[in-house]
Amino acid sequence: MLSLVLCHAVYGDTESAPVSDDATVPEPVSYGININQTGEGTIDCPETAVEGENVIFTVTPNDGETYDLVITDVQGNEITYNAMRAADTYSFVMPASRVNIDLTFHNIGTGVSNVNAGKAIATVRYYNMAGQVMRQPSGATIVVTTYTDGTTSTVKVMK
Repeated sequence: MLSLVLCHAVYGDTESAPVSDDATVPEPVSYGININQTGEGTIDCPETAVEGENVIFTVTPNDGETYDLVITDVQGNEITYNAMRAADTYSFVMPASRVNIDLTFHNIGTGVSNVNAGKAIATVRYYNMAGQVMRQPSGATIVVTTYTDGTTSTVKVMK
């Protein structure tokens, strides 16, 4: 607890009344900062802060991930936060209540739902238009590719 110092001031011909030295100023109240995190990544944030304090925190997603961030007070009202110059660093002013930081990490994604790595080729054979096997494609050639999974593809090429 902080104590007020006894003050005595004179203004012109009148004196002010002294302030009692047993009057005290209450300690500031700290409010909790709850982190609700989904997914992989980290957040570096203080656990408590005093009303009016500028709270600075940093979010670090894993490689290939991004995140969504929402800050609310105890009644569910969104609290405005600001992006700082340093990447993934933010600040907000602490209200007179507990704060929830909802942080959801997720993959950035490629926009492609299924990526096939291609089939492994087992053999490639070349045939001329008479159906005879050739060592290399020459002129009009039929190319038969057999894959390790047993499937084949056939194309006609001009070389």
